[in-house]
Amino acid sequence: MGPTCTSTYCQKSKSRHCSTFDEERRKAIFTEFWNMRSWDERYTYVKTMVKKVKKKQARSESEERDSSYQWNLSSTEGEHKQVCRKMFASTLGVSERTLCSWLTKEKQNVVPTVEPEVTNPQTINKPLSEED
Repeated sequence: MGPTCTSTYCQKSKSRHCSTFDEERRKAIFTEFWNMRSWDERYTYVKTMVKKVKKKQARSESEERDSSYQWNLSSTEGEHKQVCRKMFASTLGVSERTLCSWLTKEKQNVVPTVEPEVTNPQTINKPLSEED
């Protein structure tokens, strides 16, 4: 887990709640995230905490970017509170580059694959009739 956000913009902003997350709550979020079994679960967690929003106004017609992201962390009350990208990445202990690559996977329609859990390795390649 990295350092907390110290940005003056975040401290003055009414929409960002970086300063409301104390070290104890951040540690709980970090532990919950890294106790997940697989990277697919972590990917799904990030996707539920990040909201893609349309840009309010385009500066020029040739601008390619049409949306932005709202980064949220779960408060002790269970509600999602918006934080900056650095605070989000720092709390989860994941690089901003990794987060951005996970979010661009959505654009490319790449769905993470989930490996089925195998309980008995001896029955992997047997036909169904032989398992009984």
